[in-house]
Amino acid sequence: MLSLCMGFAAAGLAQIAAAAPEIKVTGNSVTINNNDLTPSSVDGTDFGSVALGSSPQTRVFYIYNDGSTPLTISSLTVSGAAFSLTISASSTVAAGGASSFEVSYQPTAAGLQTGTVTIGNNDSDEGTTTFSIQGFGLAPKARVAGKGTTIANNDTTPSTDDNTDFGSLTVGSDISRSFSLYNDGDALLVVSSIQVSGTSFTLDGGFAGSIAPGGTQTFGVKFAPTAAGTTTGTVSVSTNDPNGATYSFQVKGLATQPEIDVLGNSLSIASGDTTPASADGTLFATISNGFPGGVSHFTVKNTGSGNLLLRSISLSDSTNFTADFTGSPAPIVAPGGTAELNLHYIPKSAGTHTTIITIQNNDLDEGSYTFTAQGATLASSMDFGGVTNGDTTPDSSDKTAFGNAFVGGTPVTHNFNVTNAGPGVLLITSVDISPDTHFSFTGTLPATIPAGGSLQVPIVFSPQAMGLHTALVTVRTNDTSRDPFTFQVNGTGLQRSLIIGAAGNVIVNGDATPTTTDGTDYGSIAVDGSQLDHTWPLRNNGNVPLSITSVTSSLSSDFTIVAPQSGDIEAGGSVNLIVRFNPSVIGARTTVITVNSNDPASPYSFTVTGRGAPRIGQPIDDPEGPVIIECPFDPTLAGDFTGTIIEDDGHGNPGDTIRGGFDSFKLTSKGGFTAKGNVDGLDITLKGTLNPDGSYEGTTKLSDGSTAVIKFRTYQGSDGSNRIIGTLVHNGETLHIDVIRSGAVALPASLTGAYTMIIPGNDAAPPTEPHGDGIGFLTVRIDGSVRCQYIMGDGITSTRSTKVSPRYVWQFQFPISGGWKKGYVAGRMTFRDVPGVSDFDGSVFWKKYPTNNSNDYYPGGFAVTRNCVGAKYTAPAKGQSAMPGIVAGTDNAEFKIGAAAEGVPAQSLFFTWGLDDKIKSGTSPKLDLRVVRNTGSISGTYTDAISRSKVRVYGAILQKQRLVGGLFKGYQITGFVTMAPKAN
Repeated sequence: MLSLCMGFAAAGLAQIAAAAPEIKVTGNSVTINNNDLTPSSVDGTDFGSVALGSSPQTRVFYIYNDGSTPLTISSLTVSGAAFSLTISASSTVAAGGASSFEVSYQPTAAGLQTGTVTIGNNDSDEGTTTFSIQGFGLAPKARVAGKGTTIANNDTTPSTDDNTDFGSLTVGSDISRSFSLYNDGDALLVVSSIQVSGTSFTLDGGFAGSIAPGGTQTFGVKFAPTAAGTTTGTVSVSTNDPNGATYSFQVKGLATQPEIDVLGNSLSIASGDTTPASADGTLFATISNGFPGGVSHFTVKNTGSGNLLLRSISLSDSTNFTADFTGSPAPIVAPGGTAELNLHYIPKSAGTHTTIITIQNNDLDEGSYTFTAQGATLASSMDFGGVTNGDTTPDSSDKTAFGNAFVGGTPVTHNFNVTNAGPGVLLITSVDISPDTHFSFTGTLPATIPAGGSLQVPIVFSPQAMGLHTALVTVRTNDTSRDPFTFQVNGTGLQRSLIIGAAGNVIVNGDATPTTTDGTDYGSIAVDGSQLDHTWPLRNNGNVPLSITSVTSSLSSDFTIVAPQSGDIEAGGSVNLIVRFNPSVIGARTTVITVNSNDPASPYSFTVTGRGAPRIGQPIDDPEGPVIIECPFDPTLAGDFTGTIIEDDGHGNPGDTIRGGFDSFKLTSKGGFTAKGNVDGLDITLKGTLNPDGSYEGTTKLSDGSTAVIKFRTYQGSDGSNRIIGTLVHNGETLHIDVIRSGAVALPASLTGAYTMIIPGNDAAPPTEPHGDGIGFLTVRIDGSVRCQYIMGDGITSTRSTKVSPRYVWQFQFPISGGWKKGYVAGRMTFRDVPGVSDFDGSVFWKKYPTNNSNDYYPGGFAVTRNCVGAKYTAPAKGQSAMPGIVAGTDNAEFKIGAAAEGVPAQSLFFTWGLDDKIKSGTSPKLDLRVVRNTGSISGTYTDAISRSKVRVYGAILQKQRLVGGLFKGYQITGFVTMAPKAN
């Protein structure tokens, strides 16, 4: 019973509950719980971000009645200043029905804003339904910066740090500064205007528009002062920034103004001055035409407060005046400062000259500063000894015809009396003569003649050749009416000119090289009473008679004058000179023939030569040594020989050119001999036996397979020397063999010891030949042995040992580095004292064959003959220099390097040679040399002053001549090097 009642009651309660209204609110179809405090975009309770000033953001919400009876809406309110109810819901919502309402969000400030929706209704358990709403307001934010530094809004303290202080500026000029406008907000910044106040400030490149959040725009402000002093202004930027519609800040600038003043001799010259005066330098002293006009110095002063800009200077007369500023170009003068203006008076003609000086500057009221200057120039009037300007007919009456003068004789001088009628001073600047071969001016220039004065102007006729000579005299002066002043002069050259020899075969005066071509070499004549006459024409190439006063022979015992002894030769005529050669002894004979005459070039001399040939069985007189004579073979002749192979002189005798030699020649006591050597680069080997009379004749094969015919025999000298002399015939050419036995007797002690030698190079040689000096270092022992270390002029080096003969002759021949096929060196030296020059001398033949190696020095090969000198070398004591003549001090010696080829010029420098033989020099050019005091050798480097590259240097001290000879190696060439004490 109770259960049934309870069940019924429950059913009745359910029916009562179902009959009530039930409210439900949704947004975006999502149910919003009563008292919801967490706005969300999902259900529309979060309105999102909305910019201030933009259109409101709206949301629509729905009220559902899930009950069975009508839902009554008694009230619907929205709280929050930024939120409003724009559409309200119905007051009654039927059961199962719905009604909507709309809420708008219009932000009033930046940032998060919240509100609450409250719905009053008749839902029994939700009679007041509420939920929270929110939105985010977006706003722009203006900020201005200069030079990257933010300028505070309403800033009144201009600074150079943010560009608001424009600094100092000259009135009349302008400067702009740039500013940046930033939008630091999160809404669009709208710029309505930018304005600049202040009389000297204007907007320069402004804009109106909008700036996106985080964006920036630039604008400029120009400062253009019109008056001196400090000026301020205000920059105003109008925007939609809710924190301030106008962003403003102050700017300022200092205006300065220059003021120009010109002073001469400390006196102010007003702008526009037209009265030149000497007191202020605007009136120049009067001068004569052609003389320097002088210069006036003016001071340009800035008495204002701003920089004075001197833009330019101009002259109304720029022909006779020039102007410049000291330290040109035109300067900028600081306040209180000065600049120097120089005005030069350089008149081009006589007369009064005036110019207006205009200085363009930035002074506001004197931008073109002008003043006048003046100078005066006097003319001169010349008379040149009565000669007419432009005269082309020389005459003795006005001294323009000089008459006769002998070539080489006393010159003829004519003095021209030059006068000046004024009023200015006459200035003679030049006297030119063309051509100047026979006439010359001997006076001193420049020369001045005052008004009414006079001066003697000398012109000299000194003919250099016979015949009539004419020249044009040009005189330059400051007499503009007669400048240039020209006239012709003439004169006749007389000459007595002796020429010896036929036309085309003349013997030059002073000739010392006899030849068969011109008859000065007589060849060989037997010393048996034979004689030979040679005849040469003595010709007078002059235009007056020539007198022969005497003809002499310096060796009249062998050469006698047959004719003439004296006499006259007419102009253009000739007589025959006959000289007779009758040799008195065997060997070379030489004389100097001298013809004395009244030729100004007298005497006329030349050398002739001939050889006295022996009769059969006569001894040969060797002019370089003792008498030697043919001898039969004898065992005492045996020994080691060395010698040379020499070119024929064209007369059947040995000449001067060495073609080869024997570096080994052994003769046994039984007459057998073996020899090895080289001739013209070909190896030669001899083997055979002498005949009892000391002769030998045979053939041998050279290294190229060709055949040479050998003939020689033995000789003995009065000094005990033994020689083998003969001929070698190869390819039709006869060469001479001369070998001498070495070390037959002991040498005098005076000949032993250390020597240095120099083989002088030839600076005029072609670039295919070495230019450098060869050098050597010798040790001579008592047994006649010689050890020689040498560096030849092309840089090759070697060490060789040979012997000196009893007659003090050192003959040698040896291959260069690489063997005989590379080349060889042969020479003959005689030990003898030449005071101040050498202790031995002779000649060296040096041959190098072509190579295929382009890195070799002189790969094309060469063959040269060079002289050679050597002298004793004594190692210095401590505190003494190896170089005689060195005096303690700086730059006490000179180094010279010779030209070796085109592009390698000769150079020299002074350096310090210490008494300890330490060498010091500057840094450019630079010497880095070492002296070996015990041998006299020098080596090191020289840094070229032109190319800055180093070359190797080698040298030898020749104490007897007080110099160093040597060579440098570089650029694939060599050149000579000399060093010597500095001349006092």
